[in-house]
Amino acid sequence: MGKKLKADVVVVGSGPGGATVAKDLVKNGKEVIVIEKGGDNKPSGNVIGALKFQGGLNFLGNGMIITRDFLQIVRCLTTGGTSMMFLACAWDPPREMFAKYGIDISNEVDEIKQEVPVTDVPDKLLGPAAKILTKSAQELGYDWKKIPKFLRAENCRTNCNKCYFGCPHYAKWHARDWIKEAESIGLKLMTNMSCEGAIVEDGKATGIKAIDKKGVQYEISADAVVVSAGGIGSPVILQKSGIHEAGGSFFFDPFVCAFGYLDKRLSTSKEFPMITGVHLEDEGVMVTDMPLPFEIFVNYALMGFKPHKLLRSKGKLGLLIKVRDTMGGHISIDEKINAKPLTIEDHFKLNRGRAIARDVLENAGAKDVWYSGVAAAHPGGTCRIGHVVDNHLETRVKNLYVSDASVIPEPWGLPPSLTVMSLSRQLSKRLLGSS
Repeated sequence: MGKKLKADVVVVGSGPGGATVAKDLVKNGKEVIVIEKGGDNKPSGNVIGALKFQGGLNFLGNGMIITRDFLQIVRCLTTGGTSMMFLACAWDPPREMFAKYGIDISNEVDEIKQEVPVTDVPDKLLGPAAKILTKSAQELGYDWKKIPKFLRAENCRTNCNKCYFGCPHYAKWHARDWIKEAESIGLKLMTNMSCEGAIVEDGKATGIKAIDKKGVQYEISADAVVVSAGGIGSPVILQKSGIHEAGGSFFFDPFVCAFGYLDKRLSTSKEFPMITGVHLEDEGVMVTDMPLPFEIFVNYALMGFKPHKLLRSKGKLGLLIKVRDTMGGHISIDEKINAKPLTIEDHFKLNRGRAIARDVLENAGAKDVWYSGVAAAHPGGTCRIGHVVDNHLETRVKNLYVSDASVIPEPWGLPPSLTVMSLSRQLSKRLLGSS
């Protein structure tokens, strides 16, 4: 026999979206249960810790997904979600895009920026590679500048670059920080729990069904259900809840890395990543600095079928090229990504980014420029506004909401965390009756 629990609101997923809603509601006196598919893993700053974020030894097919077109997508199944490994970029939301759907989150953006906080990385934390690449790009006429970060700059350290593995210095913000803050004032966090769908009665969500890793079944009753399981997890939960249009067509921000070598030694592998760059909004192309710790560089060298590059590190400079892709593909109810091949337009944008990267590297004096294979990040649009949810983030099932990157209505091509948190803050206000 299963177990039964009750709360005012149940939140599925503890990434930036779920953490924002959970914290806001608990601070305002609501009883909230958050269920998380993964475990509760502290940021360790090492590879073993990062592997735990992705599901441990079972990371293939869970934290690391390989599509039918052999594109690699990494996500985290842990308290805090993929914010545990993100690089803390805080790009402003695409306001014009949301305006088309009757959404204005300007006030919420300002609120989130004050609470996290959002700031540029101080000059003292710019490493030699970032300085060299910035100078080269600006000489070529690119509007190359600092990228805002979710950062407690006073805690950030030089010669670190542990952002990929979970910041152990409490410098980079993780969604886990807000979950733990909420837990200290009454939030109930349940980890290693898989949501089996919403409980729907007379067209209304009255809770969720879930199962833990031991096979124990739960029914959690609630006045509202907020699904924040990410661009891949959320549509699966909605499909299990009878909303079969979820998961049809999505975006996933394809990217490649470019590398070149200077004729001098640089200690670049421990620089803060993605500090500076350029966003060509009209073209849908972003290029940023990308220093990689060796453990991550191994993956990119193998992706590019260039294992011999692992033997060369002197003077290495790295750049990230990320593009706004075309909607396509499908997420099935068994959490599989059906074919989403890159389009001709996607390849054109990637080649444009590669050309920019080559110009910047060669102008900086780098030689032997090469590229990794294509991977993808930030899957979204699977429960998009105007198709699966309305502009209040509610599905056609009353009291069943979605708040994560899956609701972003169109491809955007930039890290979505600030956007997701701002949308979630607006949803919190609605659930509290203040908007």
